[in-house]
Amino acid sequence: VAFVVIGGLGSRVGVVVAAASFGVVPQLLRAIEGWDLILGSALLIFAMARHPGGVAGAILEVREKKEVRAARRAGETDDEATQPLPDLAALPLPVSDSPRPTVGTPLLEVRDVHVSFGGVKAVDGADLVVPEGKIVGLIGPNGAGKTTLFNSISGFNSPHAGVFKLRGEDMGHMGPHQRAQAGLGRTFQLVGLAKRLSVHQNLLLAQHAKAEYGLLSSLAYLPRAGRTEAELEARATEALEAIGFAEFAERPINQLSGGQQRIVEIACALMNAPDLLMLDEPSAGMAPGVIESLALRLRQLRDELGRTILIIEHHIPLVMDVCDEVWVMASGATLAHGSPTDVIARTDVVDAYLGAPVPAAG
Repeated sequence: VAFVVIGGLGSRVGVVVAAASFGVVPQLLRAIEGWDLILGSALLIFAMARHPGGVAGAILEVREKKEVRAARRAGETDDEATQPLPDLAALPLPVSDSPRPTVGTPLLEVRDVHVSFGGVKAVDGADLVVPEGKIVGLIGPNGAGKTTLFNSISGFNSPHAGVFKLRGEDMGHMGPHQRAQAGLGRTFQLVGLAKRLSVHQNLLLAQHAKAEYGLLSSLAYLPRAGRTEAELEARATEALEAIGFAEFAERPINQLSGGQQRIVEIACALMNAPDLLMLDEPSAGMAPGVIESLALRLRQLRDELGRTILIIEHHIPLVMDVCDEVWVMASGATLAHGSPTDVIARTDVVDAYLGAPVPAAG
């Protein structure tokens, strides 16, 4: 078991190397008898902490670093400033039989949410309503509780109180995967992709909610499972072409630039045609030109596909450009709600961001 773990699960060569090491290293440590077990154990702990994937993982990591350096020298990994966002509205989407409700009717309703971590109240009675077919911004200073509220909506933490309704249906009892199946799709502050898998594999993995066959069908690979897998494969290939990543299809995510990873993550979130697309700081780290492109793509998703979008964003010009409504959070609570122009003009909102002025002494 130790040979397999240290060598790397699934790697024959790694296991052979680990077995050879276990035979050779004790012989080398005989000269320090009494300390050999201590030193050997310390080396083992260090090796597993540094390379959890074992010998095979270490070799793969070295190879990946060489490939990244070679790609950068060849100019294959474009900088975020030179690569605009592709046409996200062109992504292949699954067919939906259900008609979309009237624009403006509430799609998501969140009421009186309370989340605490120990003695810290991260969210303290926050409310939020997202109308159908609109882009809604959620803004506020750092530490206001925006991402915690996002995590509560998508099921990644357990609020102490609160009501969560999607199209009028309570989803408080649902786990994250069930909420994804119900129509939620989201991105994360730190890119939420499988970093060691390829772009193509991530686009396949993102469609798991649409793989409507059971465990037995999967294990036996019955015709229904085969047909579904073929459809998902075709859509992933189409998506690669739509976002202009066909040449990066087999490249691991961790070999892409930050901007490219953001593009793939948004594409993955859109693969299931979610009723509500939740974006957590999508412009983080992007160059000004790419942010302008992001604004265009978000408007396309709303106007051409009727997508409803909830976006956490610190880049206020982007919020003013694309959002139909804005909610403001401060100290875990809802501070303001209205049109972008009205909200940004409010003194309490400005004070929440910049701090209230203090009169000079005397």
